[in-house]
Amino acid sequence: ALEVWNWSTGQMHQKLKIESDSSSRVTNLALNHNGTLLITGDSNGFIRIFDVSGGKPIMGWRAQNEEEGGIQKICLTPDETAVVSLSDTGGVTHWSLHKTGHSLATYPSVQNSMHGSLESRDENYLGTKSANGDICFIDNKKFLVAYPLYKDALLYDTDNPLSEPMIVATGHTRGVTAIHSYTNKNFVTGSMDKHVHFVTYSS
Repeated sequence: ALEVWNWSTGQMHQKLKIESDSSSRVTNLALNHNGTLLITGDSNGFIRIFDVSGGKPIMGWRAQNEEEGGIQKICLTPDETAVVSLSDTGGVTHWSLHKTGHSLATYPSVQNSMHGSLESRDENYLGTKSANGDICFIDNKKFLVAYPLYKDALLYDTDNPLSEPMIVATGHTRGVTAIHSYTNKNFVTGSMDKHVHFVTYSS
């Protein structure tokens, strides 16, 4: 279940029930700007949209098959009409919020895009797989993806979903697990190397 808490009182406001397999767990969630919609991703590869005020699910779909695993991260687009998901295996997909389960674009996977970049690979992650990746938009058209198997980030362009993303060096020595932009050329990353880096890139 999902619990909605009142920030002022510290009390639970309501509980949202998720109809799912008992083995499933919520791995990530996102709210729209006014808190009326809640989007969740789970370990079985499902994305669900909830009406927070009504406490009921609006729509849901299986975003990943069993081979692709669960969802590591979901991120609303700046105009809040779609959501981008990152799978356990590095798959990146753009989903419409107006049509259930409709994929707007499937981008080159993180692992395929990083395949030739062996120096970016964090071999220590393979033994644990204990961390999730991250996604953040830097403007209305471009977004960054961090995947814990790699020390660098990828820059994707929604106008060119079939083109290879650009590898953006972050300077970390372990896989990147958190990423957040604060201008359209600057972002901050957190890594399993226990460091936070402020990064500027040039397109």
